[in-house]
Order: sequence, then C-alpha cells, then structure tokens
Amino acid sequence: MKEQTEKFRETLRKLAGGMSAFVALFLLFGILYTKDFMDLGPWGDFVGGTLNPILASATILALLYTIYLQRQANDLQKEELVLSRNEATRSANALEGQIEALKKQNFEATFFKMLEMHNDILNSIDIVVYHMTRGDELLRGRDCFVSLPERQRNYYNKGSRNIYDKSDVIHESLASVLSKFWLNTSHELGHYYRYLYNLIKFVDAYEGDKRFYMKIIRAQLSNHELALLFYNCLSEHGEDMKPLVEKYALLKHMPDDLFLDPSHKILIAPSAFREAAA
Repeated sequence: MKEQTEKFRETLRKLAGGMSAFVALFLLFGILYTKDFMDLGPWGDFVGGTLNPILASATILALLYTIYLQRQANDLQKEELVLSRNEATRSANALEGQIEALKKQNFEATFFKMLEMHNDILNSIDIVVYHMTRGDELLRGRDCFVSLPERQRNYYNKGSRNIYDKSDVIHESLASVLSKFWLNTSHELGHYYRYLYNLIKFVDAYEGDKRFYMKIIRAQLSNHELALLFYNCLSEHGEDMKPLVEKYALLKHMPDDLFLDPSHKILIAPSAFREAAA
C-alpha cells in the first residue's frame, strides 16, 4: 500500500511538471510569436481552451485514482481488523486455557494436600482390642479398621437377642445398633468421617473431571473402611454422606461378606456399588 501511494505521488509530480512545462511553452510561444498585446487575447483563448479540458481530465483521473487508493486502504484496514480480531481470539483462548490450567493446578494441589491430611488422620487412629489369649492389644491406623467391623458385628449380634430372656428372640432395629456403635466409637471415627465427607464435597464442587479424583479417593479406602462407610451412611450421622456415596459409586469394591446381613445391601441405591456408563 505504501509503494502504491508513493508511485501515485511520483506520477502526480511528473504530471504537474509536464503540465507546467507545457503551459510555460505555450506562454513562451505566445510571447515570442505575437506581434503586440492585442494578439495575445486569441492566443490566450486558444491556450485556455486547450489546457482546461486537459487539466479537468487530469483532475478527474487523479480523483478516481485517489478513490481507488482509498478503497484499497479500506480493504487493507478490514483485513488488518480481521487479523487483529483473530489474534485477539487466539490470545483469549490461550488465556482461557492458562486460567483453566491454573485452576486445575490449584485444585490438584489442594486435593492431594487434603488426601495426605486424610491419611494422617487415618494413621493417628488407635484402639485397644482385648484378646482372650494375648490380653489387650493396641492397634493403629488402618489396622483399626480390620477390628472395628468385628466390633460392629458384635453389637449387631447382641442386639438381635434379648439378654434377659434367652428363650425369646427379639430383633433390635439396625438404626439402634448403629447408634450404639457410634456412641462407643465416635471419639475414634468422628474426625475421620467428618474430614472424609469434606474431602468428597470438595471434589464434588470441582468443575472438571471430578470422577477421576473420586476414583483416587475410592482407591484409598480399604475393604473394611468401605464396610464401615456403608453402615455410617445408614445411620443418622451419615445422611449427608449417603447421596455422595451413591453418586460416585464409592462402595464399588466392598466385598459382600462384610455386610452384617446380605439383605442390608438394598438399603443403599445400586449406584453406590457400580459406576454409571460413561
């Protein structure tokens, strides 16, 4: 565009110079070959009649060429505007990608820190178990969750018989059994369940691929932890946890032999035990 404008200016300069020389020659010819000033009138009319159409044509051509250059300039501005818009779109997309990557990075940093803290809470749990032969035994961390389901089963088995009348079997409601179990273990498991619930809620609020991170949480839970989680969801203390367990199939790997009774499995939606098709 700059080259065309420069050529146009050069053409105008040459045209102006040529016309100036042409006019000067006309005037010089008139002065040299005219006998007196009275004869300059017809000569002037001739020069004016000749130069006016030439100058008018040159002006029109210059105007048309100016319009042409202006149109090219407008087209070039449109192209530059489109390129600028495309570049702005690419920049916006790149910025959006960077923001999403930063969000994911921040989420993962918090998630894995929370997961680490959950394991710290798990490892800090300790209980004392009495054995007929070995006496009292101190269990720590995940070993506690091997013993706790047995304690829960004992509560359940004792709750199914009236201790004052051995001849009559009286079934105590599961809710009552779970309530008693919670009263005797809340000081050991309360913190564990509250933190696990907040960890799951944190992932549930994530806008990305939350199921991937739920699978990581599920992979952290042992079979006995899943058994206790199942019955915790059935108690009044696990009402908020139950929908999340069902939503993300957190009990997928729970063995059937850890149910206190096989019929209990239907007390939670089937989605808790199998993932929905992707």
